[in-house]
Amino acid sequence: MIEIVKDKVWKYLHQRVVVRALGIEYTGIFKGADEEWVFLQCETTWVQIPWLEITSFKPKEAGEEARIYRSIEGEPEPTEEERRKKRARDFEQELKLIRGGKEQSEEAENSSANDKDVNKN
Repeated sequence: MIEIVKDKVWKYLHQRVVVRALGIEYTGIFKGADEEWVFLQCETTWVQIPWLEITSFKPKEAGEEARIYRSIEGEPEPTEEERRKKRARDFEQELKLIRGGKEQSEEAENSSANDKDVNKN
């Protein structure tokens, strides 16, 4: 399956691309690849990304529909509707949950500090 992805990406040689790998999205100019690595020239540095970790590849200016996906063995391909729903997630709600967790941990730290002060007296 990875050979299919390798064959499709060469048309983007020397173009700005977005590559997802290891849970990170890399943006840079696709400078080439060998059997194991993809080479991107990013704004401040060069990045080598292992082929086996790449999950998608697309030109920078193209929309999501142009993204080349590497499917995972045994997992059915998502439909366009499923992809659209995933992109339209409510990130604000997720951020509130994260912020709420941080605020709660700060409150716990403050209350434990207050407990220590009470125990000293």
